[in-house]
Amino acid sequence: FSFKNNVFPLEPKSIFYDYLYIYALNQNKVLGEQILKYDCFTDIEFNHKKQFASQARSCALYKYLELNNLLTLTQEEFKVNFQGSAIYRIGYISFMRNVLVAASNAPKGSINLKLLKNLKGISPILDELITYVENQHFTK
Repeated sequence: FSFKNNVFPLEPKSIFYDYLYIYALNQNKVLGEQILKYDCFTDIEFNHKKQFASQARSCALYKYLELNNLLTLTQEEFKVNFQGSAIYRIGYISFMRNVLVAASNAPKGSINLKLLKNLKGISPILDELITYVENQHFTK
């Protein structure tokens, strides 16, 4: 498959579908924001014997890609992106605490733990949660 000068391999089989789905959600931010409100996704009509791509899987991938993006958010980016909003009023530390709690609940392997190093040393609360996220993703 080929799309926007990107060539997609045949394996894994769902890669092209997932890319298109996530691409569409990035184009439609309102719909993408709706997806981020949920923690669980399902395909009622999905038949694993006949299908290899799943809307639910694509939505979950989108959510965890967005969560990983939030882990890179700096204090300055927070100010620029959220100024004037309720999120801005809770402050960077509280917002990142919430992001880390979400990361701790994410499926193992869905969080890039290397992103956490940028948050270390900002506050004792964040440091404690970073350790918790790391433990959640490294232990069985």
